[in-house]
Amino acid sequence: MSNSVGHQNKLLGLEVVRFICAVSVLIQHYLHFSMIGRPAGAPMPAHSFFYDMGNFGVDIFWCISGFIFFWKYRAPIFNRDLGGKAFFVLRFSRLYPLHLVTLLMVALLQYFYFRIYGDFFIYPFNDAVHFVCQLFMASNWGIVQGKSFNGPIWSVSIEVLVYFLFFILVRQFRRPVAVSVAVIAAGVAAEIRGIHLGILECITFFLLGGCTSALAQVFESQGRRQTSNLIAAGLLGTVLAALAWFGLFDTRHYRHFIEYLMVLAPLTLYVVSYNFRMASPLQRIAEGVGNLTYSSYLIHFPLQLIVAVFLARSGLSIPIGSPFFFAGYIVVVLVLGHAVFRWFEMPWQRRIRVAMLK
Repeated sequence: MSNSVGHQNKLLGLEVVRFICAVSVLIQHYLHFSMIGRPAGAPMPAHSFFYDMGNFGVDIFWCISGFIFFWKYRAPIFNRDLGGKAFFVLRFSRLYPLHLVTLLMVALLQYFYFRIYGDFFIYPFNDAVHFVCQLFMASNWGIVQGKSFNGPIWSVSIEVLVYFLFFILVRQFRRPVAVSVAVIAAGVAAEIRGIHLGILECITFFLLGGCTSALAQVFESQGRRQTSNLIAAGLLGTVLAALAWFGLFDTRHYRHFIEYLMVLAPLTLYVVSYNFRMASPLQRIAEGVGNLTYSSYLIHFPLQLIVAVFLARSGLSIPIGSPFFFAGYIVVVLVLGHAVFRWFEMPWQRRIRVAMLK
């Protein structure tokens, strides 16, 4: 292999998709700026379908997590090479330090915002009970109702609960993929019948990603991954063309789009997880943007709160319709996300793992 080609990494395509999903959430939450001074929990102003893509980005996040977890952890957990303590320390060290810091930041900033406007910004449930649930990443386990403090953490909170289910599934069942298929069928049936539960949706997409990963590994071991990838790409193109032909990419079909995504997401992940050869500079970019996803996801709301408090003090207003302000917001979040990942996330991740996994 020449020096211009990066080392083998079959998941770089997933990192790029994960980054796109993170940006879709940043775009959706750009509308928060229009809510400064308005009551917390008030409906967002009328907007285009473009701003709703962040909702679907979260579902794809879950699907990507399932793909990676089955790819990376299924065999070690099943074979008892990776125990429960090590598995959960790995996840805790990855997620909790930044969650704790942003939670404390938002709690302080919401206090200042409340003193100015007499109400909270966007997320209204900022009391002691919700704070304790946030501390344990249990804000969306059904203990309390409503988003609180650093609201975007809701999807991570649900995913943390799914981590426990994943560990039990892989450790205790001899055929976790077969069990996963049965659970996915139940989740799809519930969605079709109009039963929309965050935890069920997360489990369904997570296991969809997991089964996609298992399928990819089977074809890889048989040396048929390239052929199967071409078939998957053809199916993906056919489904996208059919949705476009019947005009289903619009807000009237918002809830049903989740059902379409249950087909689109695994097909997309199967295609992009193929071991594409990538020049070293492109590989570094793919790895770098993938590293931005968690940090940008958690820091963008505290950053918005800082802007809201600053504007209230200065008497200035936000040029919501300015493309320059919009682009600046995205760029600032991503640059800060890179800094946070490099100088906070990674050092604390190493410290916790060294301390708890000697």
